[in-house]
Amino acid sequence: MNQNKFKEFINTILLVYFIIILGLTIFTIRRHKVMDIDEKEHFYIMSPRMKYSSCKDSCLLKYNDKDKLKVCKSYCKCKNKCNMSFSSKKCKKKCKEKKLNLYRDDESKMEKIEIRDKLKKERRENKKKQKIKEMEKERELKEKEEESQSKTKGYLNRIVNEYLSEEDKENIVNMSKGTKKFTKDIKKTFSKYF
Repeated sequence: MNQNKFKEFINTILLVYFIIILGLTIFTIRRHKVMDIDEKEHFYIMSPRMKYSSCKDSCLLKYNDKDKLKVCKSYCKCKNKCNMSFSSKKCKKKCKEKKLNLYRDDESKMEKIEIRDKLKKERRENKKKQKIKEMEKERELKEKEEESQSKTKGYLNRIVNEYLSEEDKENIVNMSKGTKKFTKDIKKTFSKYF
């Protein structure tokens, strides 16, 4: 009986061991594939000429017209310069203008670009409006908090001014030192009225 349990125990341990080994091998194979892809991307990042040549090749395949081919090549050069330079925003705007020159003849692409630009403007305006609304809400909340704080600060003053006589007010001002005596004196003065 004990031997059967021991054999079952060893079999389960071996099964778990093989499952763990199988899982680790699958994980490492996937990891190696990802690393291979990353190395290729790293190679393309490190060599801008490779990017430029692939862009140039795609231009040759897409455009048969010499004018468009020249514009496409100039776009590829511009893109290559932008990747190498630090002032990327200005450079990207120039490249975008060159890319638009490729699409001037194609009306459907120009319509898509115009629609996309309109959508971007609307999104920006909506974001600005939302920010303004949020800022107004925050300002209103701050004002409400300040009012509530001023009300709580003025609450005791209002009670003292409305309900206490001049003698009691003088007693509170001329109270002795110490918090215990202060609380006793306040209890005495308010016990008359409540």
